Amino acid sequence: MKNNFNNRIMVFAGICGIIAVFIFRRNLSAEFQVFYSLGLFKRWLSGYPQSIKQWMDLYHTKPFLGLIYSNFFDGVNSFLVSSLFFGLCLRFKDTRNRLIFPAFIVSSLGTLTYFITNCSIKLIGLSARYSVLANPTEISDFEEKVSFVLRNANIPGFSTSFSVSHLALFFLLASGVIACFSMKQSGLYKKSSILIGWIANVSGLTSFVFIPFYPQFIFIPISFSAPFIVIWYMIIAVSLLRVHRSV
Repeated sequence: MKNNFNNRIMVFAGICGIIAVFIFRRNLSAEFQVFYSLGLFKRWLSGYPQSIKQWMDLYHTKPFLGLIYSNFFDGVNSFLVSSLFFGLCLRFKDTRNRLIFPAFIVSSLGTLTYFITNCSIKLIGLSARYSVLANPTEISDFEEKVSFVLRNANIPGFSTSFSVSHLALFFLLASGVIACFSMKQSGLYKKSSILIGWIANVSGLTSFVFIPFYPQFIFIPISFSAPFIVIWYMIIAVSLLRVHRSV
């Protein structure tokens, strides 16, 4: 009975991994900006907001796109990855491999940090209030309030070079490194699969070298690591689904 329950959890974890790969990928905002620049889906998309007024208008007229551009779904991706690592906890329970549990804990800290620091839901409420303002003085005071919210989030053009949301990304990538150690200890994964995980997470972590000195170049390691991250998550997800089928 307990094994059946564990198998169902592993299936759930595998499905979470698939969703993290195909739907709620990290940095969806960058993908949608590329779509817009190529002239794709212009009926539903708009350019990346460059001012407080544009942010407020976007959240009021296209709240889902606002959630994407303010990286709300990075938190969803982190939750899905934490679920994936929990599936590995169950798969490794008979191998006396304890490293995967710290990976799950660290990734969960990342998820918690994402949702605590992300301002998306608050901005939706602020946009509704902003849309009915008419007095220039009230608008100016309100924009200052919105600016404070944006400065405390990882919003390009408003945030500082390092924000707490960067810490969430650090937790997620660090948990990936720990998971790679755990996969190696388990002996259940090929060296190539582990190597892909190393490249994905370590190259992503190098972005934190850029943040204090060259924050404008942070996209380089993040972009390099992205395809490896997707492949690595897929490998883990498929392996969990296969375990269920073989039982």
